Amino acid sequence: MIEVIAVPDTFAFDPERTALVVIDMQRDFCDPAGYMHSRGDDVAAARAIVPRILGVLEIARRTGMLVIYTREG
Repeated sequence: MIEVIAVPDTFAFDPERTALVVIDMQRDFCDPAGYMHSRGDDVAAARAIVPRILGVLEIARRTGMLVIYTREG
C-alpha cells in the first residue's frame, strides 16, 4: 500500500490494483501548434499541468502501476 497525503483527505492505494489514466494529453489539446490553438483557444492551462502529470506518471511507473492513455480519435 502507498499512502498519499492530500487535501482534504489522506488515502492509500495498492499500485498492483490501481491504474493511472491520462486523458487527452495529445498535441491537439496542449500544443501551440495543435488544433485547439489553431481555432483560437488558449492552451496555456493545459500546458501548465503537463509537468505535474509527468511527475505523477514517473511515480506510477516506478511503483509498477498500470498506465492507460486515452486519445480522442
